[in-house]
Amino acid sequence: MKAATLTLLLCAAATSAQESRPESRPLPPAERAALTEAFFGAVRSGDDTAALRAASKLAEAGDAGVEALLDHAVGRDPTEIACALRWSADTGLPVAAKPAARFAVHDDAGVRASAIVCVAATAGPKEIALYVAATRDAAPEVRRRAYDALVEHALGAPETVAAGAEGMASDDSWLVMRGAALLQAAPAPPPGGVDPVMSALTAVAPRIRGGNAAAVLDVVGRRCGAAAAPVVVKLLAVEDLEAVIAALEAVARHGIAEAAPRVRALAEHDEPTVAAAAFRGLAAAPTPDATHFLVGRLEDAPTEELREAAAIALRRLTGKLFGRDVARWRRWLDDVAQG
Repeated sequence: MKAATLTLLLCAAATSAQESRPESRPLPPAERAALTEAFFGAVRSGDDTAALRAASKLAEAGDAGVEALLDHAVGRDPTEIACALRWSADTGLPVAAKPAARFAVHDDAGVRASAIVCVAATAGPKEIALYVAATRDAAPEVRRRAYDALVEHALGAPETVAAGAEGMASDDSWLVMRGAALLQAAPAPPPGGVDPVMSALTAVAPRIRGGNAAAVLDVVGRRCGAAAAPVVVKLLAVEDLEAVIAALEAVARHGIAEAAPRVRALAEHDEPTVAAAAFRGLAAAPTPDATHFLVGRLEDAPTEELREAAAIALRRLTGKLFGRDVARWRRWLDDVAQG
């Protein structure tokens, strides 16, 4: 039997035993040792029936059974350790947390991931520091289980903010979603205080790529609107054009004045989608020459789409309904200049 299938069956057995037994049944040490050996031997041979039988008897012993299994797991094959950890996790017994935590630094990533699952299931919010440390693990599966543990047990905890920001800078969409959940749950700063979410996202902004930028800007936009300027300005300076466009759209939504000089520069970008997004940004956060610039682009922009974008931006910026009539725009500018 494959290890994953066996693990599921063992978890089911642990849950069944936990729900059905009124209280644990003492087992002599020698019998516990024999059962753990039987369990690991069955896992090695793929004998699911024997593994389930041994696990069920250990479950009847409660804390002592879980402790015996995890103590005897030390030094064994990674598959055997992972099965023991997953079964211990599903018993839900707090006694499993401490011995399980020892495996969070194991050489095998599967064992480390199973250790995080077990600690989260048996210690919950008591081991936030362990989960935060595991978010920096080299293995994706370990990082995912660590973020799962934080979302389940540590929403709103201040020490999760940095991990949330790192998740949003990841190229793993699972971590991006989990990171967003952590940041959205972070408590608001006191009036006039520094927002740790904004500080953390500003620090990672240069590493944010592609569609992740839109998710980041959604979080900061919901949290503080135009006060998201530090993150937006950082994203406007990255090389990833998808991230730049997302930042320009944030300027257009929130009117971030601090971003206006960079938006004006991007309005002359060679990539039409960037330039068009910058036109929209200028309408919400204009520079002193924005109206003159947009009238000029209405006249000489190289594509139909850009000329239309300039006309829309002009309407939003000035409230005037001159459409794409360049001559009328220029007469209006002259009238404004003459007072």
